[in-house]
Amino acid sequence: MTTANVVLSRPMMDNPLRDAARCVWPDCVSTYPITTGPATPGWQTTGPDGLRAVLCPFHADLGHRPRRVPERTVLRAACTCGWPGALVLTSPGAVAAWMEHVRGLQVSRG
Repeated sequence: MTTANVVLSRPMMDNPLRDAARCVWPDCVSTYPITTGPATPGWQTTGPDGLRAVLCPFHADLGHRPRRVPERTVLRAACTCGWPGALVLTSPGAVAAWMEHVRGLQVSRG
């Protein structure tokens, strides 16, 4: 689920994480309550290009941050590492494309 362009956990009635911001790094389970903010320093929100996603302290400075590049009628998902990205229709689609880019790096590194 996406609220205010920040990737959040899926809401459930008994889910204490329903109001949690989650690190968008693939397979990372780090979260913090969006009502109080992170308890540990180092969390970073990507931007200001309009693609807002959060990265935990462990993943924030690895050289891969999602970003988007506006095209005429679509968006281009990209990465701060220089990956040119993929054409997408929405900001959540841009985050998903960036996550696939990062997963590919993890596989290629063994």
